[in-house]
Amino acid sequence: MAAELPPHVEMTYHGAIQNEQVVETLSGYDVCFFPTRGENFGHVILEALRSGIPAVISDQTPWRDIGEAGAGAVLPLSNQQALVQEIERLAALDPQGRTSMRQAAFEYALRFAQDNRLVDMNRNLFLSVLA
Repeated sequence: MAAELPPHVEMTYHGAIQNEQVVETLSGYDVCFFPTRGENFGHVILEALRSGIPAVISDQTPWRDIGEAGAGAVLPLSNQQALVQEIERLAALDPQGRTSMRQAAFEYALRFAQDNRLVDMNRNLFLSVLA
């Protein structure tokens, strides 16, 4: 599939990376493109966002509000043209636009990590199982 990409798109597969290298590695890229058919969480999405990388994802994840936060886009898999247009829009951003999106992605991840409601929800989940 990589050989079929248009000439203006460059793709390189580097293989697996160690956990402690994730943020440093991802921060060297421009966008996380993750058109998944389904995720119950999507750890790679959070890893990208905390690395300051905007994410272009499908609407099959719980990360439904990253578009409104300016941290990426959530698009239906049924609309391949919208996915293509979003990648092209991101590729055409000027440096200031890229910086703004990177900052929005990082701030989104920071807000998520500092949201105490998530800890409470997980605690309640485990307590309900124990009960």
